[in-house]
Amino acid sequence: MTIELKGLTWDQERGWGPWQTITEAFQQSQPVEMTVKWDRRPLKEIDSMDLAELIENYDLLIVNHSTIGYAAAHKLLLPIGELPNTFVGKSAESYFCDGQYWAFPWDASCHMSAAKGNKNLQGMKWDDLLKDPLVHKMGLPLKGKHAFFVLLTLMATYGSEFNEETGFPARQYLIHNLEVLRKIASKVNEESLTWDAVDAMNALSWGKINAIPLIFGNASFENEGVLFGGIPTHYDEEMSGALLGGKGIGISAKTEHADLALAYARFSANAEVQEHLMHDFGGQPAHVNAWNTLKSLESFYNMTHGTMLGSYLRPRFESYLSFEENCSNAISEWLESVPRNSEVIADQLIGFWNAR
Repeated sequence: MTIELKGLTWDQERGWGPWQTITEAFQQSQPVEMTVKWDRRPLKEIDSMDLAELIENYDLLIVNHSTIGYAAAHKLLLPIGELPNTFVGKSAESYFCDGQYWAFPWDASCHMSAAKGNKNLQGMKWDDLLKDPLVHKMGLPLKGKHAFFVLLTLMATYGSEFNEETGFPARQYLIHNLEVLRKIASKVNEESLTWDAVDAMNALSWGKINAIPLIFGNASFENEGVLFGGIPTHYDEEMSGALLGGKGIGISAKTEHADLALAYARFSANAEVQEHLMHDFGGQPAHVNAWNTLKSLESFYNMTHGTMLGSYLRPRFESYLSFEENCSNAISEWLESVPRNSEVIADQLIGFWNAR
């Protein structure tokens, strides 16, 4: 009898492209007949669904590391055991919580800049960028949580990151970075406030804008003439602190085939699969071997490798998701208001932290 595992991934080629080939390769090493049926849904839909519900219907789940604190506290995923530190940047660390790893790094990304033509934002100071006479031809995702993501990167690259121990930085630093965010929102394409990451990349691909200062990097867009690189900075030299993104593969705590699902997930994250099957079929690998090979072959990995290594890992405490939603909603309302009072929104964000 064939064992069928069910998995959930997102509906871009980067999320589903490698799975058939990975499954076929894994089947060859198994003493039992097995297969994996992967469902695809829009990324926004997956992100809005409760992991507690998803584990009832799936054995394997593509997850954000931001959900790991919640998953660990409620034992929604199975711990995967030891995980070697062979993944780019803080990818492995991002799935660690309460003394356990809860997912395998499968896909790696972070905030990067993206541009068409000869525009290069890497290392450009925010002050200079905002004075650029063509700044209105730039744009970035500022809808919902994306505006909060931009704030997190601004704070981290300023040297005043938001962390799990102390929360937001000193009030004056929070206000300063909110002011930078306010200026960015007022200068770039006005539609940015309605864009998520997909919308912003489409606007760049179609020529509506010519550059994006901060967006999670997606190597597949290089086929459309988009060049990715490091990010703008507050200082004369580039600082680490680009917000870490990417995806992991976790195993449902409700699966009836835990050993098989664990073996499959581990296989999908190994060096050979990540370097060849993952990349060759549209994926964006997380394994350091893959990045080390690809950075000598492709511009995306060459130009963004250093940014990935210095990426910033946001907190992942149990109530982080609701905290992030509260902050995101408040920032969105603030950016759409006139006038935008940075002190008021700063106190509101600090209040969310204190009430978490």
